[in-house]
Amino acid sequence: MFTSSFSGSGPERAHVLRVKQWAHELLRPTADAHIMVTQVACPDIDCPDVESVVAVLRPGQPPARYKIFKALRDVTRDDLLAVVALKHAAPRLSSSESSK
Repeated sequence: MFTSSFSGSGPERAHVLRVKQWAHELLRPTADAHIMVTQVACPDIDCPDVESVVAVLRPGQPPARYKIFKALRDVTRDDLLAVVALKHAAPRLSSSESSK
């Protein structure tokens, strides 16, 4: 199904694998795509202390990133579903529209 590059063990690894499984179910990536799940500290004053990021890496394309503003252990399938739905529902401007 998928492999994980996460080398840790215990609960942290379980959270990564759980979120990766949800990402595969919701995003249905192609066979050549890789999904990365990370938790990062956010030093900016305008963001929470920690965020979880799901990135889909496809050859020859920029990564698709989905940010959830909570610790990885607290992320639910509904959280991921919400950011995926929001990102895919957002209107995309053509180059002519964005230059106006």
